[in-house]
Amino acid sequence: KKCRWIIVYNGLIEQFNSKYEEEEKNLLFLYKSKIGLAINSLNKNEDVVNGVYEYYKKVLTNPKNMFMNFTVFKDISLDSLESFRESLETINEKIEPLLSKLEIEDPITVYRMISVKKDDETYFLSKENIISTSIDIDECLNFCINDNDYNHYLYQINLPKNSKVAICPYTIGVNTNNDQLILTTRKDQKEIILNKELYDFKHNNESEIPLSEKTTIKVISLDAKEKINRKQETRKI
Repeated sequence: KKCRWIIVYNGLIEQFNSKYEEEEKNLLFLYKSKIGLAINSLNKNEDVVNGVYEYYKKVLTNPKNMFMNFTVFKDISLDSLESFRESLETINEKIEPLLSKLEIEDPITVYRMISVKKDDETYFLSKENIISTSIDIDECLNFCINDNDYNHYLYQINLPKNSKVAICPYTIGVNTNNDQLILTTRKDQKEIILNKELYDFKHNNESEIPLSEKTTIKVISLDAKEKINRKQETRKI
């Protein structure tokens, strides 16, 4: 079974290299950096947005990051916090079409782990349309917050053949010794990125697995089906 998902993921890596233009790859690199965290925090957690702004305002002035500044980060404006927010919104709009450029070659199950504070509102899959999942369940479980004050949900999403997805096998890390930004595959989490708006999700079943003596993880199985484009269905009369 593990060999099967590795084959599927390697096929997506080949598509990543052949189907995305360099500009599109740069946008996905941004999403896999702290910029993605800031995008997902817009209008939800301004402290996170401000923190990411201050971080890159410092790091991108490092001469060692000149190449990154003029390539991957060239569309990020750090002139002011407001211009930074506006550039995040623009980048988010550009990323959305990229989430349907790749197709999985065989049916596959992907996983998403969410831990939500018990006092917070429970949400389905994600607060945003962009859903980060992993083909590797062990990798996914690393995101579980082992704390009794949280509710824990493990989504098993069954994707049919030819489902439209995105991946980015690279991430932008930083050398803590000199603040140099580095493009690396060392933290590849076998991630499959979905656009929630492209799919209908059919609920199959739920079960529970123990996390500790007092806490369980609720396992939710879903079948994903791509939504039909009604415009393409319109018939001429």
